[in-house]
Amino acid sequence: IAVTKLIFYFSVEESFFSAWQYTSILYISVAFSSFSGFIGAAFLAAKKTLNLFTTTIVGAVVNVLISYLLVQVIGLYGAALGTMFGFLVTWLMRIRSSKHLLTIQYPVRDIAILTFICVVFGGIQMLPLNIWWTIPLITISFVLFYVFNKNLIVAKAIPVFKKILVLNKK
Repeated sequence: IAVTKLIFYFSVEESFFSAWQYTSILYISVAFSSFSGFIGAAFLAAKKTLNLFTTTIVGAVVNVLISYLLVQVIGLYGAALGTMFGFLVTWLMRIRSSKHLLTIQYPVRDIAILTFICVVFGGIQMLPLNIWWTIPLITISFVLFYVFNKNLIVAKAIPVFKKILVLNKK
């Protein structure tokens, strides 16, 4: 989210530049879509396609209804929010209906915190600030990435870097 405005600034034609405004919401939508897709794969493997169909239809209806109601009021933000809430509903329904198929411990606190951070970053990006204000957001993003993935980085990445350093010394 932090780099989107900067990337759009340098890589998108001026007439399309304003599209960056919707990306924060759509990034969150993609996360919820991925979460629901992961559970959807379990439904497919278990041949429980009726659950997959039902949750998909309900999510799509939520998307269309919210989009229809909000587009009239807030424009394309309404469509982006409709997409986000549609995938959120799909994911939550699949969590509930897959308890007999999967045992997954969801880091609810972390998901809520990271979603909140995404919303805050998206809100900051909406402020009429100079494009270079994204650099502190990018820095904060790297710090947050480290904080939320410290155990993984220590366990996996550091040993790889040590091997690379040893190979370079030879």
